[in-house]
Amino acid sequence: MLFGVIVTLACLTTSVGLVTAVSEFFNDIFPRISYVTYAVICSLIGFLLANQGLSAVIDKSVPVLMVLYPVVMTILLIMLIETFVTPLPLLAQRLAVGMVMVVSILSVAGTDFSQHLPLKAYSLEWLPFAAVAIVLGVVVAWMRRGAAREEGIVKTGIA
Repeated sequence: MLFGVIVTLACLTTSVGLVTAVSEFFNDIFPRISYVTYAVICSLIGFLLANQGLSAVIDKSVPVLMVLYPVVMTILLIMLIETFVTPLPLLAQRLAVGMVMVVSILSVAGTDFSQHLPLKAYSLEWLPFAAVAIVLGVVVAWMRRGAAREEGIVKTGIA
């Protein structure tokens, strides 16, 4: 009995916190709609999802999470490189996240292309694409910088 009360209170505080945070976030972005309206909408969506049952919620959330997981891991990889190795150009960051997003969507959709990718057995088929995109983005940014320097030298008459 006590365990049931503890779990119920933990779930209640979590749901109140989520409704509050999401409502405040959307109210900051779109202030025309009131905070209370967002809170009611979030509560109704949560109520509808909760009444479908746990297995239905899990079945619907797994594809979304399988798309988001590689993207989040790529962002984390970029942050680690930026923190401990070297700053990455914005192009490299965007290219990596974009390519990983496409690969993860194709993988979740079950396309024939995604079934033959390396590391598919470990659900890491996105990793080579992230690495190639980061390297490609760095090379393109480096080439752009070199071309801009060369153009600046020619325009200023130096050389």
